[in-house]
Amino acid sequence: MKGSAGKVWTRGDPWWQGEPASRRMFSKDGAVLEPTEDACVWKPCAVDEEVVHWRFATWIPAWQCCGAEEEPQEEVEDRRPVAQSVPLGNRVKVSDFPTSLVWRHPLTWGFVLDSPWSLLTSFPMPLRSATKSENLAVRELARSLTDTKLRNTVHQAEMEVDFYRSGVRVPDKAPSPDEFFVRRDAEGSLEFYIRVEDEDVEELAASVEGSQAHDEEPEEVTVSEDGEEEEEEEEDEEDEESDDVESDDENEELTPDEEVGG
Repeated sequence: MKGSAGKVWTRGDPWWQGEPASRRMFSKDGAVLEPTEDACVWKPCAVDEEVVHWRFATWIPAWQCCGAEEEPQEEVEDRRPVAQSVPLGNRVKVSDFPTSLVWRHPLTWGFVLDSPWSLLTSFPMPLRSATKSENLAVRELARSLTDTKLRNTVHQAEMEVDFYRSGVRVPDKAPSPDEFFVRRDAEGSLEFYIRVEDEDVEELAASVEGSQAHDEEPEEVTVSEDGEEEEEEEEDEEDEESDDVESDDENEELTPDEEVGG
């Protein structure tokens, strides 16, 4: 993890504790694997009890006139959000985290997956202490991978980071200009709108004061009253048909053999 990930993540990262970096395998079927205690056996990697998957990103949300590797403009008055196209293989998306920029390291010619908060390499990553190594080659490689020498920072991935922190899922399919836009409310806050893939309603993506996201939740989509009434009627009919079964289940006790436990 990079220092920008915060202490919650770096405290649990072996690399930050002076140990070799954690290893991950990116399977062709989109699974992300991690080694078990038996180093020859790999298992699906999970974050917050959710299995992690990867795929190539085809676009990223960004400010107009700001390239993926350029510094965002400081003024927000004239900025507009755009779906910036990404060449295939240029960025990797892991679950719903901000994308990782893919580049080759000039010293090893190995691949580097450079996200705003993490770093992965296809070659053995030097230990944290290697920046002071007496071995010149090891020292140069370690220093070339310090946060200040990398290419994808939190500032450069500003909109991706704001969306993730606001709990907004960025769809895999790039939205058109009329499906991804921003409006300024009476208080001067920016409200982002992005159409979620395969849905007919616009989801309030994030409310941002200047360029910083609030902790407000996306606006909930409500169902019409007619739809609710129809659903309630169907549920009532099902309840009437299953009254006898439910009453029996409520009075029945589990035997020791039937009890469920962890």
